[in-house]
Amino acid sequence: MPGAQRARSVRRTLRLLFAVLTICLVGVMPAQRPSVAPTRFPDDANIVVDGALDEPAWRDALRLDVLTETEPVEGRAPEVGTIVRIAYDRDFVYLAMECEERPGLLRSRLMQRDANLDPDDRIEWWIDSFGAQRFGYWFQIGAGGSQGDALLSEAGTSFNKQWDGIWYGRTRLNDRGWQAEVAIPFQTIGFDRAAPRWGFNVRRLRSAVGTDYRWASPRVAYRFFDLRVGGWLTGMQELRQGLGISAVPYVRFNASRDRRVSKHTSRTGDFGMDLGYRITPSLGLLLTYNTDFAETEVDDRQVNLTRFPLFFPEKRDFFLQDSDLFEFGFSGGFGGGSSPLPFFSRRIGLSDSGGIVPLIGGLRLSGRVAGWNIGALGTLMDESAADPEKGLGVVRVSRNISSQSAVGIIATGGRPTGRGDAATVGADLRLSDSELLGAGGSGTLWVYGLTTQAPGTSGDGEAVGMRGQIRTAQWEHRATAEHIEPEFDPQLGFVRRTGIRRYQWDSSFTRRSGGVLQEFELGSSPQLTTTDSNGDDSWSLPLELDIRFQSQDRIGVEARRRFERVPSAFEINDGVFVSAGEYYETRFEAFASAADNRVLGGSVSVEWGDLFSGDLLRWSVRPSFIPNRYLQISAEYQEFIVNLNEGDFTTRVAEGRVDVTPSPDLAWRNLVQWDTNSRDLTFQSRLRWIREPGQDLFLVALFGWNSAAPGAPLIPTTQDFTLKAEYTIRF
Repeated sequence: MPGAQRARSVRRTLRLLFAVLTICLVGVMPAQRPSVAPTRFPDDANIVVDGALDEPAWRDALRLDVLTETEPVEGRAPEVGTIVRIAYDRDFVYLAMECEERPGLLRSRLMQRDANLDPDDRIEWWIDSFGAQRFGYWFQIGAGGSQGDALLSEAGTSFNKQWDGIWYGRTRLNDRGWQAEVAIPFQTIGFDRAAPRWGFNVRRLRSAVGTDYRWASPRVAYRFFDLRVGGWLTGMQELRQGLGISAVPYVRFNASRDRRVSKHTSRTGDFGMDLGYRITPSLGLLLTYNTDFAETEVDDRQVNLTRFPLFFPEKRDFFLQDSDLFEFGFSGGFGGGSSPLPFFSRRIGLSDSGGIVPLIGGLRLSGRVAGWNIGALGTLMDESAADPEKGLGVVRVSRNISSQSAVGIIATGGRPTGRGDAATVGADLRLSDSELLGAGGSGTLWVYGLTTQAPGTSGDGEAVGMRGQIRTAQWEHRATAEHIEPEFDPQLGFVRRTGIRRYQWDSSFTRRSGGVLQEFELGSSPQLTTTDSNGDDSWSLPLELDIRFQSQDRIGVEARRRFERVPSAFEINDGVFVSAGEYYETRFEAFASAADNRVLGGSVSVEWGDLFSGDLLRWSVRPSFIPNRYLQISAEYQEFIVNLNEGDFTTRVAEGRVDVTPSPDLAWRNLVQWDTNSRDLTFQSRLRWIREPGQDLFLVALFGWNSAAPGAPLIPTTQDFTLKAEYTIRF
């Protein structure tokens, strides 16, 4: 019968398609993730972290397999040798690295803690001490001795570089290259005692030639930070975290004067403490009293040529600890993009103008228990005499529903400024598969929903969003859709725009080779934004090209066509208002940057084209000079030349940095900033001495000057000196 024949034909076709698909998938399935058992050192091994690697115990420590080149030529055998050994005892996990290098190619000029190590050779590794492939700790050490660390979350897609952990590391140069020795206390990293294995990966980066050698999953299609494709450490048993009690007291002495209001210097002394208790190896409780942020670096100056608020990232250590547990949706926590943040910690302890609001104390519960990820924070601010105490809080809980997916909720309470209460609640879902399209072909779907309640405002508001992403070795595609109601108002969060529907598609293609042109990337991210009445608010059609050469120098160009409807006039600069109307713009940008490994480097960029009713010319230059490991000098100058029908103006922003680093434990950082909008000149000098990890002494000086009008002389304003000492005690 024709129907039966059609059915048989369909079954044969399906069987053929299934067979072809099976063959294809088998051909691209990744190799099994490597698994090793680190050597357990005896309690009397007496490892001294000095970079020498002369203890007898190191000779018998586990040696990882040979690292494989990932970039620029995937799968190629490394031209120089790298040896990585890993071991542990009751209190520490240890790593030893020996890196061969060809004469003249070793880069080792940075010693400062948390430096940008792009100019130097370095080793990076991460540890997923829960084995859940979701959260981890990332570490790096450079050939010059600089140490850095970060928190990884969302399976490695979110990277919090501001986190500082207590660990030990030293490097040494030799006639073959360089070597490093590291010890990480188990008191620094939370872990799950029941986890049968920990995730781990390590890579070596050679700055002069731009090569990347990796241990597990050495494929370009896999991001190194992806916690789902690393290797495994097994057999980690009988680990000790002590009683789980830590105390970090501090004392601070300050002398300050604001010459605009007083001729006298005020002198004050203060103290405070963070008291922590690790309830389980993976769940901790922290109580803070009289929290202080005196050592925090000042914000970078920004120029705003839009009608929307600027985003300034969090820099204060207290709020950065375990901050990954409070991230929500696909907003990335610290990105400050178009997506709303239900919780933004800068709302606590800082006014809208950036001034300090005293923080009386706070309580934080954070960690992971039996598949649950928990973050809860409550604080009490001493805002003003009229409203002396203000409580603010957030609770974030998520549940792992598979090895790579999770569902969660968030709730915030309190109004940072003004009287009354406010709340934000929401839920989010993440579905992820690192092998959706075969080896390295990952796919992820995010969905979130939020609602705000702020009595006394225009009412309750909602925000919903969805994002899908797929990634292969050469292609990355991402689609985003969001709806943010006009009444949406997260008092303890951040939102750039409300009353919109936003749709965006991002695509990029990357080609890599071992030739002169090492990397070629072409990308586009068209975006459409409409209002709640479905009228076009704005759209953008960009095209970007970025080229990296074998020398590690880069050039790039971008062309952008965009439309924006301005519903009402707004002030773009002092006394200059952009009129309401519809604007079509075409703009171009070009940049060039020298390789980070050069002694004299930097970048230049220029942007030109339409801006609202007129045109914009923006140019910037960022020189850098790193003559040796003791001195780093950099500067940045930007100029915005704007000609509009409503008026013309020129804005200039200048910044200079001079960092002196006598040793990895002593750093003197100096930052000067100036811009013509505020006409404020500021100079901050920060001296940090790390007597040993967890014991810090800070000396911070801040000076300010202001010019009353363009061309007027600078008048001294702020003079502030702070001496702060903090000491970590662990039991």
